[in-house]
Amino acid sequence: MSDPSSAAGLLGRVLGLQRSTPVYATSSFSEWLPSGGPPLWPPSAQAGLVLIDTADIRDRHTHAELRPTLVTQHQAAFILGRAAPHGVLRRLSLRRILRRRQDRQTSSQIEQSLGIPREGVFVSRLGFQDESGIPSEFSVSQPGAGGGTALLVTRAPAFSGGLWSALAERLADSPCGVTELQLRTRGAAVLLLKGARCDYVVRIVDDAKLRPVVMRNHDSLSSLRSELGGDPELLDKLPEPLAALEHEGALVLVETRLPGTLAWRVDRGGIGARAYGDAVAFLERMRRATLQAPVHGVDDLMRTDLQRASSSQVPGHAVRDLLLDELAASTAALRDVRVTPGTSHGDFGFGNVLVDETTGALTGVIDWDTARAADVPGIDRVNLEIQLARGRHSLDFADAVRRAHETGAIEAALSPIAGEAGVRPLFGLAVCRYIIRSFTYPAVYAGEAPAFERALEWLAGRGRDRVPGVFGK
Repeated sequence: MSDPSSAAGLLGRVLGLQRSTPVYATSSFSEWLPSGGPPLWPPSAQAGLVLIDTADIRDRHTHAELRPTLVTQHQAAFILGRAAPHGVLRRLSLRRILRRRQDRQTSSQIEQSLGIPREGVFVSRLGFQDESGIPSEFSVSQPGAGGGTALLVTRAPAFSGGLWSALAERLADSPCGVTELQLRTRGAAVLLLKGARCDYVVRIVDDAKLRPVVMRNHDSLSSLRSELGGDPELLDKLPEPLAALEHEGALVLVETRLPGTLAWRVDRGGIGARAYGDAVAFLERMRRATLQAPVHGVDDLMRTDLQRASSSQVPGHAVRDLLLDELAASTAALRDVRVTPGTSHGDFGFGNVLVDETTGALTGVIDWDTARAADVPGIDRVNLEIQLARGRHSLDFADAVRRAHETGAIEAALSPIAGEAGVRPLFGLAVCRYIIRSFTYPAVYAGEAPAFERALEWLAGRGRDRVPGVFGK
């Protein structure tokens, strides 16, 4: 596992395998391998981690490798299959046509091919949403959900020993078991644990570049919870950081898991309306709870953004120039405007808001790695409106910016806290912040760069006439 931050490396870390453990994989698992390298197949005699998508098993040579030696010779085998069809032949036939690829074998077919012995190995069944690609999220508590069933065959009980013993000792909450496993493409394994007292989120990070990001989440939550000590209703909506430890070269972070589901998954009708209302109310309550001394202008508050826009190698010249122009004009427009800083989330939207899936009531806000203790007012509200426009209307970033600007919600939210003259520049700063935030993930930025440029061009050509002497006329 030369690249431990790959999905295969992260799975090995979760299972307690050595970094040097070789990985063998069928073709569909190529994205899980270090640096996207070619699959190593068939497995050699050297014991390792074996990854098999049974949809790849199409010829005699490959099929011959799905045999009992996989579970007796290798340290672990992770095999993607599907749940039994239960007689739904028409749906299965349609799925094969839509996929245009061979369907996965059922778990019973896999077990028959493997001839799994009754002693000496341990079998865990993990459910996943059965789609054409390789999944990244697996359920341990409800295997088979969504039609996919992965068999995890190991020589020792999965999720035990090593790291798990250290966590059990730290949490002192028994019994405590894994319910979900997520292997994030950005380089972190996320596990959801259910204990006797409460539920937990565990993040395991090997990638040195990702460590500062997850530590910012941990530190931001610690600071914010301390600041909000007198507001139990807000505290109930924030995860509680419990532990940050090193284990065999990996950073392991633990926090409480809040109830609820991500708001975007249930954003419809009355549920979506309730989620939106509660999200707006949360922002206003947090703003009032974290108000600081008023200042004139936002130069100091936007200094870090200006530095990143100037120095980052991620954006091209066109986007950088547009960003710098917007930042300069907006900060100049606010130089004589009295603003009151407060704590911001930094990436507030339905992707980080948890709600009750039946009512839409807000149950928590997660992922605080972009939080700032003192920030420009309105940043989170603009971010929420842009993300809602993208999600609800399937718009790209540029179209979402225009729609958010035209709804009237932005002006209604920002004018009471910065005056009418402050609405347009605050909106521009929030759009810039959204773009600059993406610099952390160059691949994400590259996919959205054209829409970012169009949004900045639109900002440059429209809406600036509302602040005389700065934005145009």
